[in-house]
Amino acid sequence: MDNSIRGELKRDPAIELVRIIGCLIVIGVHSWFGTSIDYANDFSRNFISCLLADGVAIFWIIGGCFMFNNYSYKKTMIRTLKGIVIPMTAFSILVFFVLEDMLDGTFTLNGIFHKGNEAVQALQTLLGWQNPVSYCGHLWYLYVYVFLMICSPALYGLLCWLGESYKREIGFLILTLAFFILNDVTGNQYWQFSHYRINGAFPAAIEMMWGHILYRHRELFAEKKRWMACIGIFLLLNVFRTWIQMNRYQSGSTNNSILYWYSSIGLICAACIAIFGISLIKTRKATITNRGICTLASLTFTVYLFHKIIISALDMVNFRTRLYALIGRIIPTGGGDAGVSVCRCNHTDGSRAFLCCGWFASAV
Repeated sequence: MDNSIRGELKRDPAIELVRIIGCLIVIGVHSWFGTSIDYANDFSRNFISCLLADGVAIFWIIGGCFMFNNYSYKKTMIRTLKGIVIPMTAFSILVFFVLEDMLDGTFTLNGIFHKGNEAVQALQTLLGWQNPVSYCGHLWYLYVYVFLMICSPALYGLLCWLGESYKREIGFLILTLAFFILNDVTGNQYWQFSHYRINGAFPAAIEMMWGHILYRHRELFAEKKRWMACIGIFLLLNVFRTWIQMNRYQSGSTNNSILYWYSSIGLICAACIAIFGISLIKTRKATITNRGICTLASLTFTVYLFHKIIISALDMVNFRTRLYALIGRIIPTGGGDAGVSVCRCNHTDGSRAFLCCGWFASAV
């Protein structure tokens, strides 16, 4: 019988709340105006950047919560095709032929029919399993997601083996966290994680398996006030994270890999957000609040696709520059609105675009 008929929702509102939080973090990191004032690194701005760093890790953990329940490779690939590949392809075509030129201020009807050479170059980039379209750098997440779905039988087999023993699951969590810590200590030189292909798929797969294990044992996190502890741990870890990065800056290092979604702190922070949702909402009852959460969460994929386009459109009228200048007057940061600028990079490579802006490329 349908859960909704019995007064329960098909979707788990606890995880849907986590999905909304992850979506807001992603929008926040793509809207945030940097980590420095007058070219000097600022602790408060770095701290806020840390708070906004782990939207991607949250979504990987969410993906693992349900992905391997009643697993079927055929159904997984059909769902991926219908829910990810087709919408992503349609969106990319729309941006490539229409919205890209509109945002660049060069749109003409004739221009739509004169993109043959660009289309060939885009196809070559796509064959390298990377996004080929300007203003769509955030879609790297979907390319990695599709890759993981293709490889999902291997993940499912490993999770089945781990699920046979509680000790195996604990060992897996400890061992993988140790791998992340080792990579952080070496400044991302050991594993060389990134947003693309296998370098992005490896940490994403681990975070997805973490999500599956955490959700399987969600009853351990359903006790009262666990959500308060998660908030405290999340904030303390990000203070520590900011302190680490500020010390790196002071030592002359420009390495900021500790602030990315594939860092050990990012992994734990994302897990804290997931446990926060599980602890805060303990029922699937179709209450007004739970229905509202699930309705809002159903819009997050559409928001994810279009949010960078909307931000770029707002940049055309200097909306963020004006907003941040206003914030600087209301809440002084030591530098007023000096150093506040909005970058309008058109790189198809998301990481290069963020580095050009001086922002953290730590979310989709």
